[in-house]
Amino acid sequence: MIDTRLLTFINLARLKNYTRTAEVLHMSQPAVTQHIKFLENYYNIKLFYKHEKEYLITQEGEILLEYAQKMYSLSDKTHRLLSGTGGIPKKYRLGATLTIGGYLLPEFLAVYKKKKPLTGLSLTVKNTTDTLNDLQREAIDLALIEGEFPKDKFDYKLLKVDELILVASPKNRLSEIQKISISKLSEEGLILREPGSGSRDFLSQKLHSMGVDLSDFNISMEVGSLTAIKELVLSDAGISIISKEAVKKELAEGTLIHIPIENLKLEREFNFVYCKGLHADDFIDEFIEFCTSGF
Repeated sequence: MIDTRLLTFINLARLKNYTRTAEVLHMSQPAVTQHIKFLENYYNIKLFYKHEKEYLITQEGEILLEYAQKMYSLSDKTHRLLSGTGGIPKKYRLGATLTIGGYLLPEFLAVYKKKKPLTGLSLTVKNTTDTLNDLQREAIDLALIEGEFPKDKFDYKLLKVDELILVASPKNRLSEIQKISISKLSEEGLILREPGSGSRDFLSQKLHSMGVDLSDFNISMEVGSLTAIKELVLSDAGISIISKEAVKKELAEGTLIHIPIENLKLEREFNFVYCKGLHADDFIDEFIEFCTSGF
């Protein structure tokens, strides 16, 4: 078992904020301060310094952090290995954004469970903002994120490259056109995900880089469910820009059609994301290898 004061130190180094560290560890802020002061007195070094609103780690603190993370990893790995004996399954918590969790990950999990029946898994599916919050407060062990996220705050590995495409019902009046301009698209009734979703944020950033503001578009509906968006488009209630991964079946069946957008390629990454220095044992590397190997 790792000393709780070292665990406090690891989390403060990651979060750079005493209040957030206290929240994540379910302890008081004075207790966090006490843990850090104990370590500073014990090692006779300064671990953090304040820069603007953040607490940044010192060079001496970086040395301690390296070894503290190794101690945490070894301690937690030992615990999981021992608790996994005697028929008690190990359990890992996955979090995924809606496209990955709803359309890509279920196939991976079905095959993985057949190969690793004693490995317990749980999956929560939320938007990007909420999934990253779960990861930061250690409510999940591994996240699968679509689109942009603060890469300087996490470790990550690429799963695949996805594309957002414009889709419409064959009954829609736009179904006959070969492609559509961005200016023309801005006039159409768009059904989009809610603000805070990876898809919505990525689209907004991509348009902004071209000098176009998403707020100028005719957004007729904001919907937090990909399934609901597809059903609305299928019934010709509007058109949508949605993950190609999420509409593979409908495109193949011809119940939805893809309308290319002139001068706009919306490729984005699907990434495995996990906390720096805090993945406890071999599960993360093993699961990532499994998902990227094609089984």
